[in-house]
Amino acid sequence: MKKQSWAGILCLAQVFCFALNAHGAAVYKTQQATVILLPAGITASWKEEYKDEQILIESSVAVYEDVINGIRHERVVFRYTNLTSQTITVSFNRTMNYDGVCYGCDHPDKKYSITLAPMESKEYANDNKDKLFFIFSKDLNKTITKKLDSFRILNIEKLAK
Repeated sequence: MKKQSWAGILCLAQVFCFALNAHGAAVYKTQQATVILLPAGITASWKEEYKDEQILIESSVAVYEDVINGIRHERVVFRYTNLTSQTITVSFNRTMNYDGVCYGCDHPDKKYSITLAPMESKEYANDNKDKLFFIFSKDLNKTITKKLDSFRILNIEKLAK
């Protein structure tokens, strides 16, 4: 495991370590990966992408690092919030532009869907591989040269239960 110095780091048998970085993000280090999570409840780090009387969709940027496999990616991550007192299912399409090329434009039938309980929020977690919660933005190691220019969330449909 690559050794790093962190102020205030807690390590258990050099298998699992936990720290808070200077920005208040939780940093979990295991022998397999480093996981950097955005602090919960820090609204300044979230950008509103869509909002109406029923739902709120927000995005932020997080770094995912897998030390064993040499991966260090920046991701756009998402949080979905139900603003109602009813269970709601939200579905939508998404397009992404990498270096001027649109991905998702040729698959307008690709739908993302999430069901939220009343007043519930669900957001990105590093152990969740569901693309509903993140978009690859760029490779910080520069192995992958494509970079995200922009993304769009389209055709938002809501079904309250």
